[in-house]
Amino acid sequence: MRAAGWLCTGVMGALALSSLGAKGTPKATPFETAMAASKSNLESPEGQRYDEQFGRWFGEHHGDTMVRCTKGAKPDDLRKFDLLVRVSGEGKAEEVLVSPQTSVARCVAEEIRKGASVQPPRPSYWVRVEMTISP
Repeated sequence: MRAAGWLCTGVMGALALSSLGAKGTPKATPFETAMAASKSNLESPEGQRYDEQFGRWFGEHHGDTMVRCTKGAKPDDLRKFDLLVRVSGEGKAEEVLVSPQTSVARCVAEEIRKGASVQPPRPSYWVRVEMTISP
């Protein structure tokens, strides 16, 4: 999907919002664990359908986010990044992780945390959005 100088591809399923560590601080899912879960989800027909639905939703609801988050960004912050989202059964972001941690990636992640998306095939479903930003 290409719009406003960015490309969203390969959606699959995290910054911890609900998992708490021993001292009550958020404990993030390891990025590699979330990435593996998102890739595994793509192996089923229902996972492929959700990948497409989430990608459409992202493009429809976050075009303005991408414009705002990339405006005035330094070249190093315009690198390709992965956005991993653990989506609740109600379609809310339970966890959002990005890699690498550029200012653009963190900005997009913060916006994803604020709203709801399409309901996944099952609760706590990892989905991946591979972001490529082009001039």
